[in-house]
Amino acid sequence: MMRFLTLCFLLISSYSWAETPPSWQYLPVAYEGRTLHLKTFAKLTTEKYDIETRDASKWLFDAVFSPEYSAQQKNILIKNPEVISFLRLKARPDHLYSPKELSQHFFNVKPDIESIQEGPFKQAIQRVQMSLNFHHDISESFTAFFAFANLAWVDVPTEFHPKDTSNPPRFVDLLKHRADIKQTAKQAAITYGPNFSKYPVHLQKMAYLSFIMDSLATQGKGSTSLRIIPSASGQPISPWKSILDAEGTPQRRIYFKNIEIAATAHKNGHNAALNKALKNLTILNSKGFSKLKLHVESLYHAISPLTLLLIFSAIGVALSSGAILSQKTLLNTASTITLYGITNLLGLTLLARMYILARPPVGTLFESILFVTFVCLALTLYKGWHKHMAAMLTAFVCSFGLFLLASALAETNAAMPLLTAVLNTQFWLTVHVLCITTGYAACLLTSLAAHGALLTGHISLARVRMFAVWAVFFTLTGTLLGGVWADQSWGRFWGWDPKENGALLLVLWLAWCLHLPYSLKISKTMQLTLFAATSIIVAISWFGVNMLGVGLHSYGFTQGIALGLISFVVLQSLLLIYLYKRKRFHEA
Repeated sequence: MMRFLTLCFLLISSYSWAETPPSWQYLPVAYEGRTLHLKTFAKLTTEKYDIETRDASKWLFDAVFSPEYSAQQKNILIKNPEVISFLRLKARPDHLYSPKELSQHFFNVKPDIESIQEGPFKQAIQRVQMSLNFHHDISESFTAFFAFANLAWVDVPTEFHPKDTSNPPRFVDLLKHRADIKQTAKQAAITYGPNFSKYPVHLQKMAYLSFIMDSLATQGKGSTSLRIIPSASGQPISPWKSILDAEGTPQRRIYFKNIEIAATAHKNGHNAALNKALKNLTILNSKGFSKLKLHVESLYHAISPLTLLLIFSAIGVALSSGAILSQKTLLNTASTITLYGITNLLGLTLLARMYILARPPVGTLFESILFVTFVCLALTLYKGWHKHMAAMLTAFVCSFGLFLLASALAETNAAMPLLTAVLNTQFWLTVHVLCITTGYAACLLTSLAAHGALLTGHISLARVRMFAVWAVFFTLTGTLLGGVWADQSWGRFWGWDPKENGALLLVLWLAWCLHLPYSLKISKTMQLTLFAATSIIVAISWFGVNMLGVGLHSYGFTQGIALGLISFVVLQSLLLIYLYKRKRFHEA
């Protein structure tokens, strides 16, 4: 039995190697200013360009090594019925279409596309175009190393033949003769005119060869996504760019040779040679990069921690709600374990991003949400608030909401993009953003504590004020340090930028709430309601100013969360009115 299972395993392994060699997945690829494993690159790009596939590495392998086969596979996802109708496609239950059929349909409606006015519908059309263009881009990556279609060595003048003509001619075989071939074809056109049939036989071959090479080069010029060839500039470039620009390191020929071997081995079904060539490319490309960092990022994307955090926080909401309703100890214990698990997983997620990006995990709006959530959960555990089931439920609800918000920004941050130079100033970025995001977390805790006080009465006004003091301290400190950072980066301490105004609004709100009882005689219920409304001010300061899309902080602009922000403000306002009236009714 054991031998049978071993044989089955070996057969499955050999089959999978024939499809996607192991070395293929670990080939380093340059993407958005950084270097990733190819399997990570494949996962991120297929998700970005709406390419539906069970195995992203397999899809990329087919697109590169078997372009014609890949073009016939239905894997581009189009769910918008208006787009399907406009492109004159047949609606399908799976909403999947092949690049080949899409190319034809786009060609037929090209005049109509140009007349569409700017708006959501045109953006949807352009999104499909981007998916199609990306597929074409990837499919052209290695075409310089494939045999010419309908062209044999007998069609090539003998003076351009290499020593070994056992394999069909390829672009790279004739690359060094391209200028001579082009010049000869040009001279023939001048001598004999546009009538191709009047050319002597050898010039007909030259003209046809020149035409094929120019056509292939024109298509290959647009292939820039699969950047695996080191260049003189230090930034990897695509094979076609390296060929056409005559760029690369002195070892460029070694890279090309391994690609040639891989392309030939794949065509002939020599899996061992294919895997060896790709392994050589992987070893060559890995020089100067941290292998551990590449593996950590691959693991990060394979696990998809944000998805797990969303699931676990939803489970936490269910467990803590059940514990409150049933008063069962087992559910209390399960809720506590879940809270610890979420906090630890989130902490590891932030540490992984710190290690991969070599900077604090607060450089983007997406990261600030994760960091604020971690601070809130860590404080909940540190202060022992999780021992009160109402507080634990609040923590789960808050974390679920923040993770849901982060998921709306995940697409633009999945690849962990590098910061712009003006933002990537290590020390001031660290001290300013860590302080201001800690302030946001303290503001949320102030609001949540005030909500709990209004709802249950188990939290005192003094404790809520204590949270508010910490919130104003960190927010004010972060705002002042932000001024120092602005002075270092932009040459001015304060410029009334929308983001700066948002931070100032939050500081003034907290200061007003803390000092209001000393100037006006207001009830405790009103004080708690104002403190609870801090969540609205935080939302406006944290996200609202980004909706404006102006100022030096417009890097955080995200149009998709505008509706969510408005909905939150309206619902939160209605909830506060209800809680205030409910509290006043019970007091009366």
